[in-house]
Amino acid sequence: MIEQVRGIVFLATPHGGAGDAKLLNSILKASPFITTRKEYIAQLEPTSPMLQDINEQFSKMCSELALVSFYETMRTVFARGVKKIIVERGSAVLGYPQEHSSPLAADHHSICKFASDTDEKYICVKGVLKMIRSKILLGTGDDTDPSAYVQKPLTSTLNPPTRGGPYERHSSNAGIAKELQDILGVSDSTESEFNTSKAQMLEGSCQWLPHKQSFQDWVQRAGLYCPIFMLTGPPATGKSTLASFVIELVRNLSIETTCQYYFFVSGHEVKRNVSYCLRVIAFQLAIRYSAVREALFRLKDETNITFEQQSSKDVWEKVFQEIIFRIPFQDDLFWIFDAVDESDTPKGFCDMLLKIRSMTPIKIFITSREIQELSNIVYNAKDKVSHEALTPADTYQDTREYVTTSIQANLPQDRESRNEVIEQILTKANGSFLWVRLTLETIRDSWHTEEDIRKAMLDVPEGMEPLYTGMLDSLRQQSPRKRAIAKEILTWT
Repeated sequence: MIEQVRGIVFLATPHGGAGDAKLLNSILKASPFITTRKEYIAQLEPTSPMLQDINEQFSKMCSELALVSFYETMRTVFARGVKKIIVERGSAVLGYPQEHSSPLAADHHSICKFASDTDEKYICVKGVLKMIRSKILLGTGDDTDPSAYVQKPLTSTLNPPTRGGPYERHSSNAGIAKELQDILGVSDSTESEFNTSKAQMLEGSCQWLPHKQSFQDWVQRAGLYCPIFMLTGPPATGKSTLASFVIELVRNLSIETTCQYYFFVSGHEVKRNVSYCLRVIAFQLAIRYSAVREALFRLKDETNITFEQQSSKDVWEKVFQEIIFRIPFQDDLFWIFDAVDESDTPKGFCDMLLKIRSMTPIKIFITSREIQELSNIVYNAKDKVSHEALTPADTYQDTREYVTTSIQANLPQDRESRNEVIEQILTKANGSFLWVRLTLETIRDSWHTEEDIRKAMLDVPEGMEPLYTGMLDSLRQQSPRKRAIAKEILTWT
């Protein structure tokens, strides 16, 4: 029987478990109508040994199978006023090389229920099943890749191409992306920076941010209420990780919600450039929305213009003001910008964002070091900017969890010694995730004696020098008075 299986289509299957499994079991246990605990629900907890065993065995058997994973994008109603995504995207997608994944506009209850044969969900799933069936019956048959079905627009938010329109000038998504890259002058969509920051995020971390009332208002309020949320903090305190967390959070709100993002990089001549940032955001929007890409294709056909050498002002006017801000998207847009202080013109960039006049509300999340230019903007635009200053107290629990996990895994000392090292690191960290990570790496390689561990915590970890160099460069650019004050402070400390 197993040999006859050629492909599998998963609909919101919790490969990685469901975070609310324990809660559901508690609800069932409290119900007067259910007298026994549902053991199979307990096995859906993310730490379930059974789930881990199933995934390990399946990974060894599925290399020849066509795999397609659909995930839910709408929150399921638990109770009056309570909605949650039951199976998150990260759990529903296996991540195997041959797997294709796609969202479906459904909650957990309706993802496998279709209103009719014209239901977009039905058409999408049926297309994938037909493709797999053709390969089984005809051998070579329909060689269409599953992504041709799963990447089709699933809601009216993704305006379907008009027949013979500019969208159909290419026979593949790759062709569309290549022409957009040529028009906008971009080489990637900053996915690598996002993945790097995301990889540093511990499961369950950053959960303090959604509990901030100002952040909840930014996410949930309709219209243009505080469209910019600015999170500032010292260098190396995990702001990029928080930006990645917000990207994932926004992506899980609903299928109508889209998220564009950019990570500025100070040491990279191109990636610190505001013009390049704007072109990347435009590229992400054009990939997502046919209305944007058709307008760009039409502009290129009529004027032969490309934007690689255009200034940020020109890109803003010709692409954003004349195209993007005039399109009535179905739902709010979310834009996330990390390390704005590392851009070539922080103030000029923020001034642009404050002047947005768009048919569709755009909610903007910014991370930055607290620099004078941005402090002035926060003070003068309180009606448009919601500001939170990152403190060691905010990230303390995340840091403690990270340090404790690492020390327990790498130090064979007794519990008392481990606890002492943990407390010393937390005391010295002062909110710097970078210092903590580099110190733990040093300890991991030099844990043989207590003296080795003590020295590792006293020395400047290798890898901190670029951070300190950047801080000194920043001081050199300050006024003589501020440089003098900084010199006195450094002398005292």
